[in-house]
Amino acid sequence: MLIKKFFKITLISICCIIILFAVIFIAFKILKISYNKNEYAEVESPIIITRDNKGIPSVEVKSINDLYFTLGYLHAKDRLRSIEYLRSIATGESNNYAGEDAPFLNELSSTMGFTKNAENIAAKLNDKEILALKNYVNGINYFAKSKNKRKWIIEDLLAILSMKEWANSFLVNKELIFNLPISKIESKKIIKDNDYLFFYNRDEINHILTLRKIKDIVEKYMCSFARGNSVYLPSALTSIDSDSFTTLNYEDSINIYPGWYLVKIKIGDNNIFAITYHGLPFIFSFKNNYFTLTQLNINADSQNFYLFDIEYKDSIQRYKISGATKDYITVRNPVYNNNELSSKIDWITDKGPVLSNLIKSAKTDAKILVIESIQPGVEYVKLMLNIPFETEIDTARKRLLLNDSTLKGFIISDINRAFKIYAGFVNQPNKNDMIFIDGSKSLQPSPWKFSSVMSISGYDYIGSDLSMSRNTMNYNIINKFKDERFNSLVIKNKVYDKDKVISLISDSYSIVGEKFTPIFNKMLESNPMTSSKLSLIYLNNWNLFAESKLQAPAIFYRTLTCYINESYRNIFGEDSEYNLNNAHLLYFDFFNQLINNNPMIFDKPESKGETKEKKFDIAFLNSMKSLNRDKGPLMENWTWGSLNSFNYEIPSVRTNFLRRVFFKAQKLQSKGGPDTVENIQLNGSFDLLSTTSFQSVMTNETMWFKMNLGYSTSILSDFYFGSNIIDKFENPGSQKQTYKTTIAPE
Repeated sequence: MLIKKFFKITLISICCIIILFAVIFIAFKILKISYNKNEYAEVESPIIITRDNKGIPSVEVKSINDLYFTLGYLHAKDRLRSIEYLRSIATGESNNYAGEDAPFLNELSSTMGFTKNAENIAAKLNDKEILALKNYVNGINYFAKSKNKRKWIIEDLLAILSMKEWANSFLVNKELIFNLPISKIESKKIIKDNDYLFFYNRDEINHILTLRKIKDIVEKYMCSFARGNSVYLPSALTSIDSDSFTTLNYEDSINIYPGWYLVKIKIGDNNIFAITYHGLPFIFSFKNNYFTLTQLNINADSQNFYLFDIEYKDSIQRYKISGATKDYITVRNPVYNNNELSSKIDWITDKGPVLSNLIKSAKTDAKILVIESIQPGVEYVKLMLNIPFETEIDTARKRLLLNDSTLKGFIISDINRAFKIYAGFVNQPNKNDMIFIDGSKSLQPSPWKFSSVMSISGYDYIGSDLSMSRNTMNYNIINKFKDERFNSLVIKNKVYDKDKVISLISDSYSIVGEKFTPIFNKMLESNPMTSSKLSLIYLNNWNLFAESKLQAPAIFYRTLTCYINESYRNIFGEDSEYNLNNAHLLYFDFFNQLINNNPMIFDKPESKGETKEKKFDIAFLNSMKSLNRDKGPLMENWTWGSLNSFNYEIPSVRTNFLRRVFFKAQKLQSKGGPDTVENIQLNGSFDLLSTTSFQSVMTNETMWFKMNLGYSTSILSDFYFGSNIIDKFENPGSQKQTYKTTIAPE
C-alpha cells in the first residue's frame, strides 16, 4: 500500500511538473516578441526595420521625425525594463527598483532637480526639436501602450540625461578620491603624487559621511556615463593607404545594463552607423556619409562642495555667503508618486541645492552642505539633436564648441581632415586642497567654459582618464600608466588594417606589470613558501597581457593591491577602507616610492623593523589567502577571467526567478586591468566594478563593433542577452536580414 501510494504521488508530481512546463512553454510562445510584423502608427511615411540573427537592426526611414519614432520604438521593444528603470531613478520613482534605498534615492533625485532641469531645457527648445523628442516618446509609448505604465513625456528623456551626466560628474570629483583629516596634512610630503589628496576638518565628518553615502548610491543605481577612449589613425598609417580609422571604447559599471545600442540607418541618401543609448533619443557617436564623430565624457572635476554657516532670525533660517546673510531660494521640483505628478519645495542657495537633510544623522544646526554642479544645458541638447544630420565638418566643429554640459572630448574627421576637440565646463583648481569650501567667508570661482580645437596631423587619441593634451593644462583625473601605454602603442608605420586596429583597442598589455613584476620577482626569490615559488614561475613566464585565461595577472594585481593596502594603511588610518577603493590611482606614486625606498612608507623608525620586503611578504600572503578563498587551493584555477567573471545587472521587479532558473545567462570573463586599454576597474575588496562594454572601428566606408551585451533584455526576445551576446566584431547590415517589420502610417 505504501509503495502504491508513493508511486501515485510521484506520478502526480511528475504530471504536474510536465503540465507546469507545458503552460510556461505555451505562454512563452504566445507572449514572445515578434520581429516579423506589419504595424500601423502615427508616422509620416512607411518605416522598414530589418534585423540579422544577432538582432542588429537596420532602419530605413524618409524623415528625421520618423527616425526618432523608430529609435523610441526599438529601445522600448528591446529594453523596456531598462529604460523604465532609468526614468524611475531620474524622476524619483525608484520604489520598485531600489528597495530600502528608494527613499534616499528619490530624495536625492528630487533635490538635485533632474526633472526641474528637464523642464527648463524643454522650455528653451524650438518647435522642430520638441517634435523630435515627442516622436521618440511616441515610439516608446506605441510599443508600451499595453504595459500599463505611465506615458512617457519629453521631460522624462531630459531628466534621464541630466541624471546620467550629473552622476558621472559626481563620481569624478577629485575631492572624493583620497580623503584625510587636516591633522594629516604632512601626508602631502609622503604621497608625492598628491593631486587627488584632499583634507577635511574633524567637525566636518558628518558631511563627509553624507558625500560618501551619496557616492555609494550613485555607484549602485546611477553609475558612470560615456567614459572610454577613442583613437584616430590617418590613411598614411594604413596598409591599404586609402582609408582612415576611428576607434571607440565605452566602459560601464556592471551594476546596471549598459545602454549602448547600435543601429544602421538609411534616411534619404544619408547612411548613418549610429551609436545610441537606450532611454535617450540622441546619437552619441556615429559615421554618416560626410564625417565620423566619437564622443566621450572627460573625467574632469566640474562640481564644488560648500559649507555655509546658518543663523536664525525670527525663527527663519538663513545662510551666510561671502560675509553676507541671504534667504534661501525656494524651488518647486516636480515629483511623481504612484504615477501621479505633484511637486515638493526644495531649498536652493546661490551655489546649488542643500544636501544636509539627506541623512538625518548628518544634520547640524551650525552648517549646511551645498553642491554646485553643471547640468546639461539647452545647447548640448540642440547639438545632440542636430549634429548627426550635418553634412559639413566645419559646421559640425562649430556646433561642438557650443557644448554647455560638462567637459567632453570629440574626435571628428572626414576624408581630408581630422580634429580633436574639447568643450564644456570644468572647475578651476582648488588651491587649498580642502574637500569643502567655506562659503560663508569666500567662494571658489564657478566652473568655467573650456574649449580647445586641435587639428590632427598624424594619429591622435582622447580618453576619459587620459591626458587631454601634451600642451594643455590637465583638468581631468589621469590614469598615468594607461596614458603611457597609449603614448607608446601606435606604431608610426603603414601597418594598420582592420585586424591590427581591433588588436589596438583590445590591448590588455599591463604597463604596471612591466614596472612592478621585476621587483616582485626579486622579492619572491627569497620567500621559501611553495606558493611563492609557483607564483615566481607564473610571473616569470607572464607576457604582461592581462588575458582572461592567465593566472599571472590574478597573482600580480591581487599582490599589488595588497601591497598598496599594507603600505598606505598607516597613512590613511580610519579612511583606509574608503581611500583604497581607488588604489589604481596610487600605482604611479607607489612605484616611485618603491624604487626610492621612501622611509616614510616602508621603514619608519617607529615601525619596529618593517621594511618594504617584509611588507611585501605580508601583502603576498594576504593575496594568497584571498585567492584561496575565492578559487580554492589549486593555482591553475586562479585565472584572471574566472576571478572577474560578470554579467551586467538587469533591473527587475518580478522576473528574477525566471531569469535565475529558466533563462540563466552564462557569465562573461573579462580581460584587461585598471591600467590597460581594454579596461576593468576593481575596488579594494577585489570586486569587479566596471568593464569595457562597447567597442567599434569605423572607416570612411563602414564600421565593425562588438559589445559584451545583447540587444534585448527581455526573456521573450530572440535576442535576449543571455543567449545572444555580440562578443565578436560584426559589420552591421552585412549579414542576411532574417527579420522584417514595417510600420505604416495609420
